[in-house]
Amino acid sequence: PALTLPRVAAQAAAPQPPAGTTELRMVDFEVGQGDTPRWGQLLTVRYAGYVVLEDGSLEQFDSTFDGKGEFLIRHGNGQTIQGLELALHTMRRGGKRRV
Repeated sequence: PALTLPRVAAQAAAPQPPAGTTELRMVDFEVGQGDTPRWGQLLTVRYAGYVVLEDGSLEQFDSTFDGKGEFLIRHGNGQTIQGLELALHTMRRGGKRRV
């Protein structure tokens, strides 16, 4: 079956940091090469999501590395959380980043 994704406006506004945050912290482990993604571009993403527990430890809540495969999104249409949209907007193909 075909994959159908919603259309994105040609001049979509840049995503803004989530309400109540003052900054989005990002650490690049590998910068990658090529251009940064364009709004509306189809992206293939691999990720692991963690939540910080009260004692400061991390608990994984989701991951594409556990056999789910890659996550396919259209960049800038709100298909994912704002922090990830902001992080992806400045990444390059092959890059690895902690947000």
